[in-house]
Amino acid sequence: MYRVMIVDDWEIFLKQLKRKADFEAHGFTVVHEAANGQDAFHYLLEHDVDLIITDIRMPGWDGIDLLKAMREASIHTHVIFLSEYEDFQYAKQAIHYNITDYLVKPVNAHELQRCLTALKQQLDHQAIQQHVVDDEQIAAIIQCITLKQDALAWIQPFLKDLGETTDMERLKVQIDTYLEAVTEGILKRFPWYLRFQLPFTVTIDNKEAIKQVLTDAMETIACPVKRLFYTSAKQPLIEKVCQFALTTDDKVTIKTIADALFVNKNYLADTFKKETGLTLGDYLIQVKIYRAKVLLLTTKEKLYEISDRLGYRNPDYFSRVFKKETGLTPLQFRDKA
Repeated sequence: MYRVMIVDDWEIFLKQLKRKADFEAHGFTVVHEAANGQDAFHYLLEHDVDLIITDIRMPGWDGIDLLKAMREASIHTHVIFLSEYEDFQYAKQAIHYNITDYLVKPVNAHELQRCLTALKQQLDHQAIQQHVVDDEQIAAIIQCITLKQDALAWIQPFLKDLGETTDMERLKVQIDTYLEAVTEGILKRFPWYLRFQLPFTVTIDNKEAIKQVLTDAMETIACPVKRLFYTSAKQPLIEKVCQFALTTDDKVTIKTIADALFVNKNYLADTFKKETGLTLGDYLIQVKIYRAKVLLLTTKEKLYEISDRLGYRNPDYFSRVFKKETGLTPLQFRDKA
């Protein structure tokens, strides 16, 4: 929920305004009521507020005084001004301070709700923009992934950015946007990633669960890169092998890779094993099984169709290989998911 402070010296009006606005239905909650601008300003110095709805004419500091003090203190909270018709000329001063909206008393419920709806859309958009991951952050995340680091290390800056946000709807939007940006960044770096992207959903019931949910989601997103992509400063050939295996037809073999890279098949296999600790044959099995998982979860292809696509002529043999790698048969894997 976005936080609202109402500033007015007339208590009856405060009650009427809350009834007309139906704040919670529009994504807002009233966190404070102040009788004049000075009280409101003191509250702002210690608390974050997303919207201030304030009368213009009040004892002590009026609405204009409050707005001046806010801008001088670099507080740029959204402000909706309320005033009588006869205050219009005075209220025009507020235009110079870039207020969000202006409503005339007695406040029309429809107009107030229109303001709240429009402002919520604006605040939602701002929240999304704050958590769009830039190219530098994406590069850092990809480096962490290729170095096989734990996902928790990648998400700490984002978790810090979430701050004290408690609105679960806002958190969900921010997290979805963050994960989408990370995924798009990985796709730009590794075009083959699209063929190995496993589907997943993010469900968050409370803020305490965010760290674990986000860690799990990031591990799922990063898994194809962490498990299937190898790089070596000593042997650039290793990265070329992975690129070929991950981007070429699913029936790829050691021979097709060796021929494509113009190297001896035995030299290729020996070099790959030396640099990764994994035989090239076992690596290709990993690639094909991971690809099979994606096909099982994202298509309605029959088992024999997936088996043939991956270069296994015998579906039963493919099922045995799949179970050896995953602990489940292909159909059990599809049903469980």
